[in-house]
Amino acid sequence: MERVERFITALAACATTEEIVKLFSATIREIGYHGFDAYSFAADTINNVGQSGNFAVCDYDRQVITDYVRKGWMQMCPTIEETARGKVPYDYVAFLARCPPNGSVRWQKLTLKLFGVRHAWLVPLSTVTVNKGVTVYLRGRGPETEEMFMSTRHEIHLLASYLMDALDVTQGAQPRIFTAVPANGKGAPEITPREIDCLHWAARGKSNREIGEILGISENTVHFHLKNVYRKLDVTSRSRAVVAALQAGIISS
Repeated sequence: MERVERFITALAACATTEEIVKLFSATIREIGYHGFDAYSFAADTINNVGQSGNFAVCDYDRQVITDYVRKGWMQMCPTIEETARGKVPYDYVAFLARCPPNGSVRWQKLTLKLFGVRHAWLVPLSTVTVNKGVTVYLRGRGPETEEMFMSTRHEIHLLASYLMDALDVTQGAQPRIFTAVPANGKGAPEITPREIDCLHWAARGKSNREIGEILGISENTVHFHLKNVYRKLDVTSRSRAVVAALQAGIISS
């Protein structure tokens, strides 16, 4: 998880969406991926995704996204529904191959073919009222490419989660993020929404495995988030983290 840690540290210094996009793009390309896009729009604005507060970013020609929206393909896009109800990353290319063909599916397949994309993780990050997702694209074929793709799913999931948290801030969504006050009284990094989720369920006696099942993430991801919380709150155990979070008003009893 060294790369994820480096990404989180570098992300704290990013003040604009452009800086965040550049950092995430460089990070996934270091792994071996070739591009990405991320979107967020209110669930009730599918017919007007250009509404204020909605956004889509990418590290390739933005005209590709603009053309897709203008053609009205969003309203018939099967990945939107899949991402809205899903909790774990799925192979976007393989998913499209299983979908009944319509204008949206055919357009997406053609675009992926033109870009030479063979695999892609689509990471669902939706809430009840907002559809959110991050897709990372991989070119090439063969056993080594396939192995790399499968082995980096967990890492991509974590990176995408932190990417979306940061984009929510620069794009004006302003998620619920708290500034931690550790036991030593010194300043500390902010507690992210996903870390708060993990703390909330930890305070209710749930194990890492149970928290993962509730949040739709892996047990290792829960461990990663709680480890970050311990560092930010300057504590060494789950019980102390929960107490500190309750005292700071980060979670409620």
